[in-house]
Amino acid sequence: MIKSNVYPWRGSATISVADTAQYLGISSRTVHRRIEEGTIPSWKLGGRRLIPTSAIEHFIAHGTWSIGGAG
Repeated sequence: MIKSNVYPWRGSATISVADTAQYLGISSRTVHRRIEEGTIPSWKLGGRRLIPTSAIEHFIAHGTWSIGGAG
């Protein structure tokens, strides 16, 4: 779970949907909708949906999920 306000996932390659939602201040459902749209990159491992922390850091720094700026 969230441990600090500054990149709480340091050292982790992925973060859960719930932690992503909590950190960004949006609902888990919104995160799931963005995943379904293809806006937020993710993959499924077992029963868990995981989001790469590099994508979250990119979103925070640039305001977009897309490396090319289209998302």
